[in-house]
Amino acid sequence: MGCSSDAGLFQSADARDDSGADARTSPMLPIPSPLSLAPCKIKGDDTGFNTEIMMNADATGRLLKYDAQTKQVTVLKDVLPYPNGIAVSHDRTYVVVAHTVPCQAHRYYLQGPKAGHYELLADLPGYPDNVRRDGKGGYWVALNQEKGRPGATTAPVKHLVGVRLDGGGVEVEELAAAKGVTLSEVTERKGQLWLGSVELDYIGLVA
Repeated sequence: MGCSSDAGLFQSADARDDSGADARTSPMLPIPSPLSLAPCKIKGDDTGFNTEIMMNADATGRLLKYDAQTKQVTVLKDVLPYPNGIAVSHDRTYVVVAHTVPCQAHRYYLQGPKAGHYELLADLPGYPDNVRRDGKGGYWVALNQEKGRPGATTAPVKHLVGVRLDGGGVEVEELAAAKGVTLSEVTERKGQLWLGSVELDYIGLVA
């Protein structure tokens, strides 16, 4: 996910809450309306630059807020290392941002006593590629690649492709697949997991 001044901003895929209410239009939700939030990476942020971004420890990412009424863009947080996914919390008080490098998820508080504070939510067992609410107060984080395991002498038959975090950032569930499979999306709807990958031309379903 990326953005530029001439291309505009991507709206959060989690603009709707679990009841179907829309954060951009509903006056009952605490996020200013209409509003879009997006993590913004460097200008050359297509998949061909992944290795370059990681090797150079790039930290030029930004978390942006766009108000469609005033057409103003506000930088909420800058100097972010490889931001690659965003999800608005269930109560709309903060957003979770996935960082592919250094394999972490952080949260930025939109309101309350910690408003404006950016803090570590979880160290992840792999390189995240998108984060989505799970409908239960937590989050599914897709993993494009699992971290190497110190001391391992043979490659595992399966590896992690996703983890579920609770609202406090504790890992409560793992999703594994055959070696070589990578995910860039894990979305839960009505108890089913919808899986996607930038490397595949189809989606998967775990019922």
